[in-house]
Amino acid sequence: MLIGQGRYQLSFLPAPSAALGTYRIEIDANYSGDSISDTESFKLVNALVNETGVGGLPLSIFNSIRDSYTRGETVNLFSTVVNSSGGLVNATVNYEIFNPNNDPAADLLC
Repeated sequence: MLIGQGRYQLSFLPAPSAALGTYRIEIDANYSGDSISDTESFKLVNALVNETGVGGLPLSIFNSIRDSYTRGETVNLFSTVVNSSGGLVNATVNYEIFNPNNDPAADLLC
């Protein structure tokens, strides 16, 4: 749904019977003959509830990366991990890079 000039939003409520696990969303945009694609993922999990009845996800990760880069340009991916209270945590974060054929992209790294 268009929410402003160049800004879109997709909102949905997963069904109560939806399988727990990782889901992937593929996003495609086209404008004046140009196109761009992006993939995002999210994990559907059971919420934790503590003794006070307050709940939340055990961990949340927020990532930021540009949509496209040219050869020779440094790719920067920033990740922030927070606990169920919203506090920053020094989690172990692993990255895997795959090429357009969905193969590990070891040859991409210089």
